[in-house]
Amino acid sequence: VAAWPNHAFPTAAELDSGWHKVHAALRGTLASKRGRWILAPHPEGACELELSGQVDNRLIHAVVDRTFVDGDTRWIVDYKIVEGQEPRARFLAGQGEKYRPQLLGYVDLLRLLEPGRTIRAALYFPLFDGWLEVS
Repeated sequence: VAAWPNHAFPTAAELDSGWHKVHAALRGTLASKRGRWILAPHPEGACELELSGQVDNRLIHAVVDRTFVDGDTRWIVDYKIVEGQEPRARFLAGQGEKYRPQLLGYVDLLRLLEPGRTIRAALYFPLFDGWLEVS
């Protein structure tokens, strides 16, 4: 069990805050054309897909939030339920840099399984319908 800051279990206030954030993220996703596209039934779709493999002599274990095939492209979508205080473009760029290694690891693993298929990865921020493709 992951430890919560300063104590073993969340307080009632933390649970309430977390519930409101998750609820807002779900409402935002369902209200968004892109969010509905992400959640829609797709060929070879999966949520919380566990993958492990060796890439360039390093062992990678990953849990992919959402993946699916749309046309000829395999999409990898990583949800982030955060909002930045800085201007949106700067926030998204910073998040892209922060999570690029993680997403590129996912891409590497899926390329092992699906050589020749186009694989694209993106971060999705449902609290403000933010989208950043990471390459």
